[in-house]
Amino acid sequence: MSENKVPEEMNEKETLRKANRYFFSKVVFNVLLIVIGATLIGLFLRDIQRKTSYYKQQENSELALAEAITTLDRNKEHADDLTKIFHEGNQHVLNDIALVLENGMSETMADSDNSIRSDMLKSLTDRANIDYLFVLSKDSIIVSSPVAELYGVNPAIQGFMTQENINAVLKSTMKDDGTIAPVLVKNTSGIFYFYSKPYMYMDEEYMLVIGKEASVLDDQTEILNDVATVLSRTTVTNNGFMFAVSQEDNLFLYYKNGPEILTGQNALSSGLSENALTDGYSGVETINGQQYYCVSRTFGDQTVICASAKTEEIFDENHFVLFWTVLAFNIIMLLCLTYAVIVRNDFVRHAVKTDRIILKGNTENPTYFDRSIFRKVFPLMLTGIMSMYGISFYTQTLLEVTQGIEKSKTALQEVAGRYEESQGTRKILSDYNEQHALSTAKLLSFILEEDTSFLNAESERYHSTFDEKGTKIYLTDDEGNRLKSIAGSPFLQELCDQNDLTSIYVYDENGHTIATNTDNWFFTLSTQEGDQSYPFRSLLEGKADSLIQEMMVNDLGEESQMIGVAFSYFTTVDEDGDTVYVPRSAFERSAAEYGTVNNTTEDGISRHNALLQIELDKNLSGQLLESTDVGSILSTSMLSGGAIVMFDTTEEHRLVYSPKEASIGRTAAELGVSPNAFNGDDYYGFNRVNGVTYFQYYRYQDGYYIATAIPKTSMYLARRTIATLTAVICFILIVILSLTVTLTNEEEEKLYEAVSSDQAAKSLNSAIFSIVLPSGRRSSTTQAAARWDNRRITWSEKSPEQKLVYMIGMIMLALMIYILFSASRTNNLSQEDTIIRYIVSGNWDKTWNVFALSSCALVLMVTIISIALFRIPVRIITSLLGARGETLGHLLLSVMKYGGTIGAMFYCLYLLGMDATNLLAGVGVLSLVVGLGAQSLIKDILAGIFIVFEGEFRVGDIVTISDFRGTVLDIGLRTTKILGGNGNIKIFNNSEITGVLNMTKEISVASATIDIEYGQDLDYVDAVLARELPLLKEKNPKIVDGPTSLGVSALGASGVSITVIARCTEQNVRAMNRFLNRELLQIFYRNDINVPFPNVTVSQLDPKPRKTLKDLPEESEEKEEDKK
Repeated sequence: MSENKVPEEMNEKETLRKANRYFFSKVVFNVLLIVIGATLIGLFLRDIQRKTSYYKQQENSELALAEAITTLDRNKEHADDLTKIFHEGNQHVLNDIALVLENGMSETMADSDNSIRSDMLKSLTDRANIDYLFVLSKDSIIVSSPVAELYGVNPAIQGFMTQENINAVLKSTMKDDGTIAPVLVKNTSGIFYFYSKPYMYMDEEYMLVIGKEASVLDDQTEILNDVATVLSRTTVTNNGFMFAVSQEDNLFLYYKNGPEILTGQNALSSGLSENALTDGYSGVETINGQQYYCVSRTFGDQTVICASAKTEEIFDENHFVLFWTVLAFNIIMLLCLTYAVIVRNDFVRHAVKTDRIILKGNTENPTYFDRSIFRKVFPLMLTGIMSMYGISFYTQTLLEVTQGIEKSKTALQEVAGRYEESQGTRKILSDYNEQHALSTAKLLSFILEEDTSFLNAESERYHSTFDEKGTKIYLTDDEGNRLKSIAGSPFLQELCDQNDLTSIYVYDENGHTIATNTDNWFFTLSTQEGDQSYPFRSLLEGKADSLIQEMMVNDLGEESQMIGVAFSYFTTVDEDGDTVYVPRSAFERSAAEYGTVNNTTEDGISRHNALLQIELDKNLSGQLLESTDVGSILSTSMLSGGAIVMFDTTEEHRLVYSPKEASIGRTAAELGVSPNAFNGDDYYGFNRVNGVTYFQYYRYQDGYYIATAIPKTSMYLARRTIATLTAVICFILIVILSLTVTLTNEEEEKLYEAVSSDQAAKSLNSAIFSIVLPSGRRSSTTQAAARWDNRRITWSEKSPEQKLVYMIGMIMLALMIYILFSASRTNNLSQEDTIIRYIVSGNWDKTWNVFALSSCALVLMVTIISIALFRIPVRIITSLLGARGETLGHLLLSVMKYGGTIGAMFYCLYLLGMDATNLLAGVGVLSLVVGLGAQSLIKDILAGIFIVFEGEFRVGDIVTISDFRGTVLDIGLRTTKILGGNGNIKIFNNSEITGVLNMTKEISVASATIDIEYGQDLDYVDAVLARELPLLKEKNPKIVDGPTSLGVSALGASGVSITVIARCTEQNVRAMNRFLNRELLQIFYRNDINVPFPNVTVSQLDPKPRKTLKDLPEESEEKEEDKK
């Protein structure tokens, strides 16, 4: 016999070795399949992400280029406007000088010698802020000039003009169509623009000529037309930049990328292709060995502007998506494969007959498709595919949100750069406009000092005041007469029209208006600090010569910009004693002839301080600065149909700018903007405004909250498509992988049986076992006794489902540790503003959004893992403290489970914007309202929740409730349904379920007790049972182990009780009891073992009287006599 056993053991070992080799090769094949699948899905996603990234980069670059080119065009318009203003302004100066000369100065000059003429023209030149002033005859001779040496000289001979320049000047620079054609002159002193117009001097026609240095204009226009200035501050997404190349010589006009500066170098020599220098080009280019994605646009005639970004920067965000997607794919594939193998091994170990169909009809070694395994694995496959879609969708969402943030930041950086540039441009335009206006004011003051006719006009308007009694008191002028004021002066209006001014005011030395072209003749400069007109008093006090005031609301409540210059007016009295205003020249002649005392000549002409105040035309200023206003600065096309808006810093945060003018002035609350947007930190979030959901990014800057608004519909473009394609590919690969387990042949089945045969011999009463649910579906459950002890269930005892849950838990734990580790190091390892850091920061709105849902998922994972890990120290503590420790351990686990779950639930509600306090209060009020009428309902619902939460029993458990035994069919919120052995269903209200006997376990014990007669040979009975009982297992396949005789269990009134037990499933216990009773009776009948009938003993009473205690001594004496 031993000789036959050796070959059998050798065959078994050989079979095991063969099986191990086979399954090892299969594992290698499956691993290779997973690696190939991961590679394929990685390459597929990489290709899609690259194309998507290129497309978005191209779109963003084109928008950035459009912004840059628009800015360059706008700057060119600014330069052209400034040039036009410069030339028109100088032409106006020329006209004003001509007016000065025509209003008496020419006559004075004619009566004076050359030195006096030169002094007068020099004073006029200084007032007009020009560089050249002279009168030129038709034969190119200077007849009058501030420089006496130039009298009678041809400018060409002096060298500051060429004859060609002189000929152009003699034609007049003001053309018939109103355009101005200044003459550009270059001489040793610099570059100048000359302007001329016909002028009658000494009854002959001459040309009045002025010259202005060109650098005043050229320096400003050069800044405005500088391409480098615009490109250096223009931003491109993904840390990109812009450069410009000349198409004429292929040289970089501007190239600066960090420390790398290539300006002036040949672009083609640096690696740029010729195609990149064409309009509309987009593609990857190599510059000095570094790859860039470039998009090109032409500007002007010979300039190409390229928006470029490093390809590695473009794809940097894709690594996040690829990492998590490929990792998820590998996890799902491994879980599906491992679970399929576990299910197969479990079926083999428990000798489950599976449903197989033949796919290949080879009689010797047919190929089977195991539908039972496939049905078991299919839910996991479906869940895996859905998870793959969800993970891909989620990561794509985070990616597109990140790109939305990047786009928003780029737009705001562009706006910030544009704002700084506009401030510079605005300063250039404003400074020139104000300086030109100041020069105009000084020149007008010269005119008003010489032409006083407008002050001597008739007027019935006199300044007055009232005393304490209400009596009207007239103010007096310098000569003691009533202070007259001229309103609506035609002369002043003509000066306004000629110089593009809104109004002119002339004030006396006390600040009273003495002449104006408006109706505000009564106006007086304020003496209250803070009023708009108060600062101009400093000019009358001699503290300043001029004042340029910013645009502001004046004392009359009107918005205006005023410029003032100090000058003088001169008065005397006529023969009637009335005040007469005289020209400066009259005062100077009188002073020269008679001298002055206290600014008064001997013939009675007095000099007085005065103020000339001009108001600039705000429409003209607005047109000039229109392109630098808020609307122009904040308008953008970089946000895919979105816009930039601006809120003030008031408590209500009113909207001060929006492309939709109807929304301007509304509060943030009215627009549905979250208060978190105005906490001072960078804010991202989704807000619904006017029925449209926008992704918004808020930033505080220069006293305002500036925000981008991107329509949600235009931000999420590719996530559904990419997620769907990823899930489809995952589905195909998972199906292929599952076929490696579900497709088997006869030889493979034998190998499975050989490998798993030793597993079948393990404990029959495992803590985990399979059951058939009332629905007919096969599942696994935990025996009731094992649910509340702290014993760790070994891997071999776990069901396939529990092994799957365990593996998922370990994976989640590893991922959780990684996520928490990454989150804890975000400040050090991540960029300043990453999406992960923002989610962890909690600065987002507490509502339904991707940030809140991500945080909720994080909280739930932490809670679940924490509760699971808490069992480890509890198990250690309970093992050390004995029974008391066991009690404490159960209590701690219960507290942790309830507390952790409830705490996580309420915290998640808080993250989603639900006020847990109000929610509890509402539930309490509702309970009070319905409590009186629905107490039982509420009790049933609460009891149902705790039954499920505590796990007292589960669907499929065998329980006894109130003497009713059956299988749990359904656990609802209000009722629990139990399926009895007779097929009837009993329904219990959850609140009425008490004293539950849970008999759920894999193997239960069925027993039968039968009596034999006293006097029966027990050894014979044991021998019969030893022979007959093993035959019962063959007769009834529901017997898992036994039957076994336990011997004599009791000594009864009629016989000796013998007990026999057999192990079977709990579902079969009652049937097995009946089977054992029947079979034992049959065994005893066949083997002549008598089973006693119930006996009744009948006794007859003795008629003799019963002895008592009194009879006892006599009886003793009789016995002693008998002995003797």
